[in-house]
Amino acid sequence: MKDKKNLDKSLESLAKSAFVVFAGIFLSKTFVYIYRIIIARKFGANVYGIFSLAIMLAGLLMLFANIGLTEGLSRYIPKFRGSGEKDKITYIFKKSISVLLITGVISFIILFGFSDFISERLFHEPQLVVFLKIFSFLVPLNLFFVLFLAVLRSYEKIGLYSLFSNIVLPLTQLILIFIFIFMGLNINSIILSYLGGFFVTLVFTFVICKKKIPELFKKEDKKAKYPGLFKEVLSYSWPLLISGVTWKLFSWADSFAIGYFKTADDVGLYNSAVPIAMLLTISSQMFMQLFFPLVTKSYFQGDKESVKQLSQQVGKWIFAINLPFAILLFFFPEKLIEILFGTPYIGAGNALRFLSVGFFMLSFFDISTRLISMKGKSKIILFDVSIMALFNLALNIALVPRYGITGAAAATTLSFTILSIILVVQSKAYVSIIPMRRKMLNVLIAGVISSIALFYLREIIVLNIFSLIALSALFILIYAVLLFVLKGLDRNDFLVIRKLMGRKNDPSLFNRN
Repeated sequence: MKDKKNLDKSLESLAKSAFVVFAGIFLSKTFVYIYRIIIARKFGANVYGIFSLAIMLAGLLMLFANIGLTEGLSRYIPKFRGSGEKDKITYIFKKSISVLLITGVISFIILFGFSDFISERLFHEPQLVVFLKIFSFLVPLNLFFVLFLAVLRSYEKIGLYSLFSNIVLPLTQLILIFIFIFMGLNINSIILSYLGGFFVTLVFTFVICKKKIPELFKKEDKKAKYPGLFKEVLSYSWPLLISGVTWKLFSWADSFAIGYFKTADDVGLYNSAVPIAMLLTISSQMFMQLFFPLVTKSYFQGDKESVKQLSQQVGKWIFAINLPFAILLFFFPEKLIEILFGTPYIGAGNALRFLSVGFFMLSFFDISTRLISMKGKSKIILFDVSIMALFNLALNIALVPRYGITGAAAATTLSFTILSIILVVQSKAYVSIIPMRRKMLNVLIAGVISSIALFYLREIIVLNIFSLIALSALFILIYAVLLFVLKGLDRNDFLVIRKLMGRKNDPSLFNRN
């Protein structure tokens, strides 16, 4: 009975936090897309491609400099909170600051010093140099920004986490680019606005962390010694560092291959499709911010049944949310790209069609990864991602020279799909959990029937922005009705819905398994 109450409470917390995170992500995606669209439309595919390459290259250095510590803190802070060992939290937090200060400075020097070689020798784009030199200052700023975000998430302050990562940062960058363009800074407005946004948001995040979690900044008790503790955190974290770097190489191999074998214009074209496909990661982001701390705490408290039920329920929610949007992306890729980025970018339509499948499969990957991390098997994740990164790289090398951006999208989609299947199998092997419910079959049937209706309606309607919106709304409405008719909703769904509506639960609703 106690476990059931804990599960219901956790589901309610997840759903509530998901609404908060969704609001933040919705605003974030809006600001980010406007920011990218401004760059793509005003400066063209070439500059947009160079900007995309610079972000990815700087991002790799950030991951190396982070050495996996933020993920380590995300596991150990909830663990020590659950056991009431607050002094250990302060200890590992301050140790992390010292280490990140050193790695941040080293990474800044590396990126600044090698920017000419990377730009001219590897990507044959001299204009990339200035982007990399300025973005080298971004590395230490980002390290401390993600550190404070990890702390907020570990203390389950999801509203603040979402505010800074999803709203303050992209909104500041958007405001700054408008100001700098108005001032006539041209391409420099991109570089300065992106860097300035991180600096402003870091300051705000630090101030809030210090105010809301003052225990982290208190003076350490010098008598308290924890030999081997930080070494343990690093031992857990370093495989996640390699895994994170490998994962980014995995994710960005397509853009890097396009930049190497093709041109910056092709990179820009491809990166009109990628952010649209990445909309399918929103559902995962909605739940994962609180999911990992909750299941970690439950697991170390011995409540393994709650971990299983939470994982399966969240898996179903992600599947049900993503399915209709993946279908829409598959049916109308060119029109969506044209609306957002303009007619010059519609050549990325087939790439978006492939990527919609790949990112749909990837949405399940996150739950399995978190479960394996919760078990402490971070080296397994490292091995999986490393092998698939090599596979993805080989596919890109084989397909990009011949098929261009469509080949890159096909390589990425196949790699995402295989990796997702591997991790689901491993989560079953290590924690005896597959993050799926039988009701997902009902959800799939609802999606298939809705797709048939969408297919026929598409043939008789002239597509423009207004008809596309109307058609999409009708499709989602049909899908939602079918979810209910086909009993795609279960007891937990109704419980959460009624709790969020502030109503008492009706036992008659809970007869759906």
